[in-house]
Amino acid sequence: MLIPLTQWLTALRSTRGGSSLALLAVLAALCIGVSPVEGATSLLNGGKIRRSEQFVVQDTRPFGRSLSATWDEQNPEMVQLEPGPLLFCAERVKEGVARQLGISSRGGSEIELQIYAPRRNDENILIHSTLYANGWRYKLRVPDDLQRSRLVRGLVQVLLLEHANRGTTGKSAEIPSWLLEGLTRQVLVDVGPTLIVDGVPRNSVRRSMRIIHGADALAGVREFVRRQQPLTFTELSEPLWTEPPPDQLMRYQMSAQLFLARLIEAPDGQARLARMLRALPDCWNWQTALLRTFDFPRLVDVEKWWSVQIAAFRGNDPDVILSLDRGLARLADVLAVISQVQLDTNALPIRAKVTVSQILSEWEYAQQRPVLLRKLTLLMAMRGSAPRQLVPLLDGYAVCIQSYVQRRDRSGYDPVSRVQTNKPGPMLAREAARQLAELDKQRASFQRLAMGNDGGANQLARP
Repeated sequence: MLIPLTQWLTALRSTRGGSSLALLAVLAALCIGVSPVEGATSLLNGGKIRRSEQFVVQDTRPFGRSLSATWDEQNPEMVQLEPGPLLFCAERVKEGVARQLGISSRGGSEIELQIYAPRRNDENILIHSTLYANGWRYKLRVPDDLQRSRLVRGLVQVLLLEHANRGTTGKSAEIPSWLLEGLTRQVLVDVGPTLIVDGVPRNSVRRSMRIIHGADALAGVREFVRRQQPLTFTELSEPLWTEPPPDQLMRYQMSAQLFLARLIEAPDGQARLARMLRALPDCWNWQTALLRTFDFPRLVDVEKWWSVQIAAFRGNDPDVILSLDRGLARLADVLAVISQVQLDTNALPIRAKVTVSQILSEWEYAQQRPVLLRKLTLLMAMRGSAPRQLVPLLDGYAVCIQSYVQRRDRSGYDPVSRVQTNKPGPMLAREAARQLAELDKQRASFQRLAMGNDGGANQLARP
């Protein structure tokens, strides 16, 4: 191949006074037809830049491995990154995300991964997304010493953003926290412990992923729900602006993984989830995209669907069925409401428990409604783990609250027909309070049975 003379001269001038290695790098780059600067960089920096079809990994550390990475070398929870292993891990995470969403792993905008030396261990990954004339570009600042789960979470987040923003020129997509956390756990469980490697043989960066066939991806979630109740949809909808304490974060992640798995298992679930992801930039919020793609009329219908899914998931595991006394204690917690109560006009309000009947008689309906809907959701979710004796009682409370809310929504004066469309709200509240009082009497009889049966009533009665 003929090389223009001006290109030879430029290469020689750029290396004047430099080392012979630099000159050889430039000459080799010219001979294979690439940019002299690119060729020199790739040879002189000892392989600090690694590329794949979508990822570009660059080592920006001026003095090599950080002190944090050196100190944490024996910590199994931490991973020390180099360009090769990071590129290998990014490709594996990409394959895992594509597998979970049922989408192609080919194509996409370029994603730049910059390894830097952190001042302390386990710093956060910084994600920058910029819109150019030809599309979005993404850059991740990745510390060379961080938790394995945090590394996967950062890669999953940028991959979700990249897929959602393809072809858009407006606002960037809003990725819900439950999707990010749930998909991160699914990828970690599905691909297995070899998802992140500490070293990769030379020239072996390629598309590959180890799938654990026959493994229960929800085994960790199944063990978790034996001890704790998953979060409600309302709680899952709240963004994680700051990282909560470890126990709360674990509860959120387990709940998010189960929520995502149930969406995927729904009819045409993978395709719907992928469409929801692509619809995010065109919607004001992710809730709108979720309702449209999964055909939920309202968010309260998502809450009801999620409660049924929790009950079904827990009901399939006999180990999560509560004893009678524990079921009664759980029911008491579900029915209790923590409220600010002012005992005197000049006294400061204090936190106290109030009953549902007190809410019906003392609160305005605008304040009652969201609390009652939440109680209805918790009652439906508890049904799957309740002992058989308590199921009719739970259904009684749920029917009472649901009927009251539906009738109260329709009550009032119709200005068009000028007639009373339903019973007045206070009358409906008194009727519901009387029904709740009868149910409370039944609950008290169960409590006496649990206390006086020497533990016999605590045996599981579900067939």
